[in-house]
Amino acid sequence: VLIPDTLLISPKGSGNTGMMGIAWQPVGLSLPLLNAGIKARAGLNLQLWYAYLYSDTLANTHFLRPGLAPGVEVEVPFSKTFLISAGWSSMVTIPQELGGSIAEIGEPDASIWHIGQGFVQLHYRFPFTVRM
Repeated sequence: VLIPDTLLISPKGSGNTGMMGIAWQPVGLSLPLLNAGIKARAGLNLQLWYAYLYSDTLANTHFLRPGLAPGVEVEVPFSKTFLISAGWSSMVTIPQELGGSIAEIGEPDASIWHIGQGFVQLHYRFPFTVRM
């Protein structure tokens, strides 16, 4: 529970805005959609986010919010030990205005309330046998 699930590092780019943060997922539900070699699943997780938004053009903001994170993932095995998975996860929170206090609720059009992330992961499973 104390180990973060997500590390967010988004340096300043052409928009002169960057963001760094971490998220924890203490509780989650997962529903298998397909389990025939290729696996697919959908899930919903409870998250807690802390992030710092720093910018030359927007108000610097300490963002701290609970949220819900729906997501989907597809896993393709190429062998018993090598797999690739890809998916999408979104995090939706109570809106917090840019530059606003973490105690205030903001208007969605001037706030941070959604963070989406696509991912691709390479997996290697080490063969291991245990006698019981």
